[in-house]
Amino acid sequence: MIIMAVRRNVNRGAMARLPQPCYNLRGFGSRWLDEMDAAFRDYAGYAATVLTLAGGTDYCLAILRDRENRPSRATWFIWAAANLLLTASYFAAGASQSGWMAAALSVECVVIAGLTIPFGVGGWNRRDLVCMAGAAASGAVWLLSGNAGIALCAFLAVDFFGAFATLDKSWREPESEPVRPWVLTVLACVANMATVDWATDSVFVLLFPAYMLVVNGTELALLFRRPAAA
Repeated sequence: MIIMAVRRNVNRGAMARLPQPCYNLRGFGSRWLDEMDAAFRDYAGYAATVLTLAGGTDYCLAILRDRENRPSRATWFIWAAANLLLTASYFAAGASQSGWMAAALSVECVVIAGLTIPFGVGGWNRRDLVCMAGAAASGAVWLLSGNAGIALCAFLAVDFFGAFATLDKSWREPESEPVRPWVLTVLACVANMATVDWATDSVFVLLFPAYMLVVNGTELALLFRRPAAA
């Protein structure tokens, strides 16, 4: 039902009609970024996708290999839904290379969400219920909005409500998350930032890669504050 609603809204142009002219990033990046050629951005996009899938695969293996790794059910179910919808809206908004990372994230999140059913934690505590309610409210804004900027921001709000469940868990129990998959994910985010054409891309196209770098970088930083052994 959700996927059909997204397809209908995209086809009708709810996300595809970006305001013209869009905000432009020219002048906000350094000269070498402005002069980055299309081939380099292509390779950066491929690298981001490979690193994303490598991180997701490593995360799945870590869950199966070590029972101390306990992913948040709320996070991954929210992320699975959000990234499926975000991928559709992101391509409709005009993304090219950087959109492939969103597609890779969708596949990754759906698989991990399935693994959280037998191996994950949470789902019905107060924090997770608040996150799910916030994600649902933000998702409703996306479905009802006819403005591309508002819709994309609502999607990022959905994603953040999902992220908060894991960020909070990692703050309290950093040992419950494996480090290496998050390192790979942060590297993927850095590569994805390199796909942005600073001379022509709109702020909307930059927003998703920048957001992903900040959120995943914060999660990785939390994992490095593991408590010392007693």
